[in-house]
Amino acid sequence: MRKKIYTRNVGVMLSDENYQRLVDITDDLEVTVSAYIRKLIEEKLSDAEKELANER
Repeated sequence: MRKKIYTRNVGVMLSDENYQRLVDITDDLEVTVSAYIRKLIEEKLSDAEKELANER
């Protein structure tokens, strides 16, 4: 049996302009919008954790 990797659904409201930019980027990269957003969030969270560790 397969385990779920992603278990939480998060909704985000975007302006029409930002949504279109997101679609254009993901179309060019040939990735899904969800995968692209997940990657951005993971990178930002990693950067924030490093920053917090440096402040301690």
